[in-house]
Amino acid sequence: MGADPSPGADDEESALRPEDLDWTRDERVATIDEGRFVVATDSDGTPSADESEEVDQEESDPIDEVEQIRAEGARERLAEHVDRVGADHGFSATAAIEDDVVQHEAFSNDMTQVFEELLTWYAGNVDPDTPPEDVLGILLLASGRSVRFPRRALIDVLRAHDIGPDDSVADLVEALGDGIRFPPDEG
Repeated sequence: MGADPSPGADDEESALRPEDLDWTRDERVATIDEGRFVVATDSDGTPSADESEEVDQEESDPIDEVEQIRAEGARERLAEHVDRVGADHGFSATAAIEDDVVQHEAFSNDMTQVFEELLTWYAGNVDPDTPPEDVLGILLLASGRSVRFPRRALIDVLRAHDIGPDDSVADLVEALGDGIRFPPDEG
């Protein structure tokens, strides 16, 4: 009985050389980008990067298609839900906050009520230990977004703190204490 030869031992025809493994050297393979190739499937075709770009534009990424279908389905389900609720305004939100994902929804015919619900919910989840009005003020200031309040809001604050034309700016700052509230607290 002869010994069973090990693969590639002294048999050059059965051993693969490194250049045999480089399939990108095949005339039926065209390189598009780093790690992206087009392979001709017919025996006489030679693909080119230009042809593959046309194919890429015609064919969309299956993952993108799945995400698009999911998004459309979510919009349809939300629209049906809002219709069943019968409200003129509402939201259904999902937020990733630190290591948590939170969801909330609110519906009403009063748009102000829905907006307040959204802001209060978000602020309460961003920092549960801080009053929502403080979180919202900090977020608005940090956003760099300018907010315009009607003149009446400032007049109401001045009256609430008993500040009049004869008072100084120092009196106003002292009266405001930790911050200014629009609208001012009742009391």
